[in-house]
Formats: sequence, structure tokens, C-alpha cells
Amino acid sequence: MMVLLTLHCDVCGGAGLSDRLTFISGTLGKAFGVYGGYVAGDATLMDAVRSFAPGFIFTTAIPPTVAAGALASVRYLKRSTAERDRHQVAVGDPPSDNVCHGVT
Repeated sequence: MMVLLTLHCDVCGGAGLSDRLTFISGTLGKAFGVYGGYVAGDATLMDAVRSFAPGFIFTTAIPPTVAAGALASVRYLKRSTAERDRHQVAVGDPPSDNVCHGVT
């Protein structure tokens, strides 16, 4: 099983590990300008999450207006690279010893 927090997406994607991901967890804050989070995986894994964490899922749902804002942000950022480009210039290259924390 390979779990990915979205803050490491660029690192793992750049290392060619995207096809090995089993579970992705991320937040909608900061980069998307709203709040909340998400998990993604195959149907069996998502069924397990729904079965073993229903109290968490159904008590922390985000309002429809926040979901709409997140969707608008995702759609915009799929078209625009300006924000990512500015961010990459500001932070520079990651250390060479930080590629997916040694996962190969």
C-alpha cells in the first residue's frame, strides 16, 4: 500500500511513482482557498473507509457552497500554471535526498 498526502504529489509524480498510489489524502485549504479535505482510492478501499469511519465522514461534511468553491478552484488551476510557476520559483528545487523519502 502506498499512501500519498497531496503535499508530496509533485515529488512522487516526478519520481514516476504515481501509478503505485493506493490512497490519496489532501486538504482543500491553502492552494484551493477553501476548507475541508478529501480521500481518494479504489472502490474497495473507499468502501472500507465508509464502513470503519462513518462518524468522521458524515459529521465533517463540507457545505455545498464550499464544495462549489473547491470545484471552481480545481477547474481554474487545471487550466492555469501561473500560480504553480510562481510558487516553484519562490521555493526553488527540493534537496536531492528528498525524493519520496527513499520510496522506489
